[in-house]
Amino acid sequence: MRDNSYYKDGAYTSFEDYCESELTKHGGYRRVKDLFSVKRVVDTLPEDLRDKITKTSQTRPLLKLVKTPDKLEQAVAHASQEKPFPTAADFAKAVQQVAPTTKRTTKKEKSQTQSRSLENALIQPSMLRRSRIILKSIFLAIS
Repeated sequence: MRDNSYYKDGAYTSFEDYCESELTKHGGYRRVKDLFSVKRVVDTLPEDLRDKITKTSQTRPLLKLVKTPDKLEQAVAHASQEKPFPTAADFAKAVQQVAPTTKRTTKKEKSQTQSRSLENALIQPSMLRRSRIILKSIFLAIS
């Protein structure tokens, strides 16, 4: 329907408009988008692991691994080893173990880290000694 632009036969300008108008009782475009993402995940998996996916919600955590099929396969295999019918939470846990995410630093944390490193650089003992020597020589030259 989307790929062949059949929605234009019904006088719709976009596939999204078609979904919202014709499929509102089924969830509209959001539901269709979810189903497309399920298809992407399932198509990426090998045949023997496809039957582990039974609900749309199970694919949401797996979607970020679609571009790396080997990690996707590992995550599904890991979740299905623990339980014969894994839940969405089991898949999310498996994804976290296979491809852990790193914590992003906020702007506030970055500025605190930078100010600490600047303070540490300014207060090094060797720099303090040099500063005192320079100040003494300037003071003696002036007087």
